[in-house]
Amino acid sequence: MFGTGGERMSGASLALMTLLIGCAFEEETGFAFLFSTPARTLSAFDLSRTARTLSTFIDDSRPSESPVPAFPCSQLWLGVCADKFAVSGIPGKPGLVTEEAPASESRFAKEQSASELSSAAQSNFQAGRWNYGIHLGFGFGIPLGPGQDTEIEDVRLLKIAPVMGVQLTSPIGDPERWYHGNFELFAEGAFIKNFAEPYGYYAGVDVLLRYHFLDHGRWVPFIEGGVGYGYLDMDLHRQTDRMNFSPQIGGGFHRFFTRSSALTVSARLHHISNSNLGGDNRGINNLLIVAGWTVFF
Repeated sequence: MFGTGGERMSGASLALMTLLIGCAFEEETGFAFLFSTPARTLSAFDLSRTARTLSTFIDDSRPSESPVPAFPCSQLWLGVCADKFAVSGIPGKPGLVTEEAPASESRFAKEQSASELSSAAQSNFQAGRWNYGIHLGFGFGIPLGPGQDTEIEDVRLLKIAPVMGVQLTSPIGDPERWYHGNFELFAEGAFIKNFAEPYGYYAGVDVLLRYHFLDHGRWVPFIEGGVGYGYLDMDLHRQTDRMNFSPQIGGGFHRFFTRSSALTVSARLHHISNSNLGGDNRGINNLLIVAGWTVFF
């Protein structure tokens, strides 16, 4: 704030004084100097008008034999050092830059983008929409049921599961209630390898029903349960090989990173047994953690 008698110096006068000092410094030292002036003090009109008038005067009055600095004063360094000199109200004008958007506007843009992504993610749960993915799982035996069997409880399972699913329903229930969601039916291949003695494998197909809890943005929690059928070959003393069932129940979530793809994680209580249809049937109980990438289309 400058002036006499309490009067405020006009924006044009302040701009002219700043630019004259800068040009004088350049003529004496050969280096251009930039005075950072608040954008709200120098209006776009004041600065551009003064710059044009002053640059024309200096360029016309400089002797032709005088060396031309690397950055002549006529450029006023408005473009070269634009990252340190912000002028408001001239979007896209050459040589000048506008003030950065306020932090509140930047946050609003990010929140709006996140909201759009969340809405797009929720649209994947309409009846008839499909998805596929590839998931990996790790399971370890847990002591459930009567008696103890160290051999069965020590199993360590690695599961590879290609997955294909379809949304059976569009969202159902009151949108304002926590249970608002939809049903999905999906099938996954079950290729399981036991890495503990006596080793072996299980191979089959699992069919599960999943219920999604919607309206949580990019996070979509769910519960799931189903049964599988496959061939067991682990040579366990208290669990007969050949054909076995694999009932399972659990829960997890999708976390969307794009409009149509998400990280899927679930934890299940997983059981393998032959339903007492033949031979020993101690059953293999394990906690199975499954994670993978799911694409909706």
